Amino acid sequence: MLHTYPKISYSAVCFALMSLLMLIQVPKAEAQFDNSGEFIRAGIDDANTLFSSYLEPFGKGFGAGLNSGWVQSAKPHGKLGFNLSFRMSGALVPNVDNSFDVTGLPLQRLEYANDANDSPITPTFTGVRQTGSRMIARHEISDSETVTLADFNMPQGIGIGVIPSPMIQAGVGIIRDTEITLRYMPPVSMPFDGQANLWGGSIKHGLNQWIPGGALLPVDFSVMAGYTSLSMNVNLDVQPQEDQYTRNPYEDAPETWSDQSLAFTSNGFTTMLLAGKNLPVLAIYGGVGYERSTTTVATLGSFPVKVEDDQNDPERPMVIQKEDDPIDLEFSGTNSLRAMLGMRVRLGLFSINADYTHARYPIASVGLGISFR
Repeated sequence: MLHTYPKISYSAVCFALMSLLMLIQVPKAEAQFDNSGEFIRAGIDDANTLFSSYLEPFGKGFGAGLNSGWVQSAKPHGKLGFNLSFRMSGALVPNVDNSFDVTGLPLQRLEYANDANDSPITPTFTGVRQTGSRMIARHEISDSETVTLADFNMPQGIGIGVIPSPMIQAGVGIIRDTEITLRYMPPVSMPFDGQANLWGGSIKHGLNQWIPGGALLPVDFSVMAGYTSLSMNVNLDVQPQEDQYTRNPYEDAPETWSDQSLAFTSNGFTTMLLAGKNLPVLAIYGGVGYERSTTTVATLGSFPVKVEDDQNDPERPMVIQKEDDPIDLEFSGTNSLRAMLGMRVRLGLFSINADYTHARYPIASVGLGISFR
């Protein structure tokens, strides 16, 4: 168990890993999340459309990464055999998913500003680290005047086409050539204003015992299934944008906007048929299988949106409207069938392993830990 190693602070390690994850993926994290305020102010439908296109590789890549890193050997641990390891998986985002064309989206109020030296091709979350396309939404109040509802640039990408998924896990052998592995992380604070936690489990069962003459085979066969869930919550602060044309019925109730947050959850399930061989120092393993994942991104709380007022006030034709839980997105993983190949090297109690999974979002995984059988 983890607490038998007093020199390792579990919470400190978890914090470091998740901090690394977010620092790698979200330079200027707060600024990128704050862009959600501009999206929402422009209208709920357009906000969902833009968020979906921008975050798509993150949602798909993270779900794929959670399904990796379960295997260090095709052969399960012997009874009471044990391993404790740190795993880092990285989903490789295809180049085609690193950008998108804003003019091809079914936007209702927002439109591409079409400035000189600008481009409608804007980065996704994993795209280049440069300011994205300028978007604008206007409302005409007379033949000569318009109100600007939103005017912003799409957020930049992180400049890295990799979605990392770090985690700590422990496995133990039980009866009948069966191994159980657990992943767990209690809620820990993020580098920005938020929290994250992770848990998961897998089971691996040796098949040679069920094959006539299986003990004499030169290769170990097994089957495994694993499930991982990660949730993250980030506090937001989106305030109304007021001007001379806009009425704010919540002016005396600023607490209306105090419960805003962005909730991220990702769940992954995988099952594989494994084959491999354990030698005194080296283990080689591979497998084929099926995986699925679902990632959701939602904004919780009340958010201000500027809309046309129905009070027919010619001087203030717009009004701040309260929208509850405006963004609700779901991304299904693109990977289904997968093929994996890897190896592990043991030096006494210490081991290091690496594997590669071939799929639409390919995944590279590396692990470092201690192990005894």
